[in-house]
Amino acid sequence: MRIIGGRLKGRSVKVPDRKGLRPTSARVREAVFHRLLTRLEGADVLDVFAGSGVLAFEALSRGAARAVCVERDSVAARTIHDTARGLGVEVEVRRRDARRAGKDQFDVVLADPPYDDDPAVWASRLAKNVRADGVLVMEHRSGALHPRSLRGLSVEWQRRYGDSEVTFLLPQA
Repeated sequence: MRIIGGRLKGRSVKVPDRKGLRPTSARVREAVFHRLLTRLEGADVLDVFAGSGVLAFEALSRGAARAVCVERDSVAARTIHDTARGLGVEVEVRRRDARRAGKDQFDVVLADPPYDDDPAVWASRLAKNVRADGVLVMEHRSGALHPRSLRGLSVEWQRRYGDSEVTFLLPQA
């Protein structure tokens, strides 16, 4: 897999061979990061369910100041470390379950939970990690996230890409 934009464009990201890992497609990454472009310069980014860490690397490539990856699988976490070293960037990897992502807040939170999980539950859990002027970006199974099921978040943008859907959520004041 390759980074598709920014200063690291074209560089390789290793993808661990792990059951259930669904790396975000280049088409979806392009759409997400096009929408995030004005939010990334100097941003603190949290990549939850990081897998390969490709979303964190795309954010760093486009000007994010800091990236934190949360990944419970030890092989995937090691792969993120190795890729960061190879790219010459710093990424903090928190090897733990996403329910224990931490309490610190970020400008951009990227989350791609398992498709069998309810994305509204994860959105509610991760809302605490989004700064008041930040955004939570959820990739989920198409049709699985209904705006009426969200508390404390409003839908800014939502698009379908085959069996995947991306939803940008903003904290409500």
